[in-house]
Amino acid sequence: MSLSRSQVPGLRGKSGEVQAARDTCCDSRNVAAAKVEPVPSGFTLLEVTLVLLIMAMLVTVAVPLLPSVGRTRLEAAADRLATTMTYLADEASLSGRIYRLTIDIDDSHWDVAALAPYAATDGTAALPEFHEDPDDPLAKSTDLPPDVTIDAVIDTNGETSAGSRAIWFLPEGLPESVRVRFGESGGATTTVLLDATREAAWREETEEPQ
Repeated sequence: MSLSRSQVPGLRGKSGEVQAARDTCCDSRNVAAAKVEPVPSGFTLLEVTLVLLIMAMLVTVAVPLLPSVGRTRLEAAADRLATTMTYLADEASLSGRIYRLTIDIDDSHWDVAALAPYAATDGTAALPEFHEDPDDPLAKSTDLPPDVTIDAVIDTNGETSAGSRAIWFLPEGLPESVRVRFGESGGATTTVLLDATREAAWREETEEPQ
């Protein structure tokens, strides 16, 4: 014969105590959860103000140390000419071709052309001609940015500050050393040196206006 919970002495009372304990525990958890306050998110006005103040101080210190846009274009143009000169010197030596680099001071650009001799069909001597090589990515005509100019080409005979000046690149080497001076609207200048001894070119240090 089986007995129910109500028929067992003391069991009913213990079940009520267990249920009461469970209810008390749940109530305490609910009270604890209700007492937990949400953590505020975001920044206070004071924190934002301090961050903006620090950023303003950093910008004030750093901006004068950064090069101007004009100076950056100036040095980029000079570096490009130096790279072109070094390339032409190497290419003339390796391929046996003659290159002509024409610096146009008035229009602030340069042209690159290679000697392309032709044999005359009538037996007379053909005049050599120079043509730009469309398949050569570095031997290209280049125009400078509007705020960058070519001021002068300087060699052992003096300074050429107007017109155009041809620079030759021969298979046997460079016939002369030259300097090409660049300027920009802000007054800064820089110079590219083509060294015949080293058969290479590089940009010299930029000079700021006084």
